[in-house]
Amino acid sequence: MRKRTIRGAAATTPTPEMIRRPLTARQLARLLNDAGGGTEISAEMIRAHIARGAPADARGRMSLLAYAAWLIEPGRPPSDSGDDHDAP
Repeated sequence: MRKRTIRGAAATTPTPEMIRRPLTARQLARLLNDAGGGTEISAEMIRAHIARGAPADARGRMSLLAYAAWLIEPGRPPSDSGDDHDAP
């Protein structure tokens, strides 16, 4: 059985709602880290990406789908902070 909460500490399997729903940087980082992948993503990293143009709403929230699309966008400059976790 998969958990369907994004507030809990273990949102193991993202649901379609989680993928499309605008999330806070903290919720998005938790979702990405729970999914695995080997690279720890912090809320601060996501906030830095928002400051660099990642598509967030007026409250600073964005969906996993929008964030993923922004990360792989061709021509987007790499991070200048040395934390190129988003580099292809």
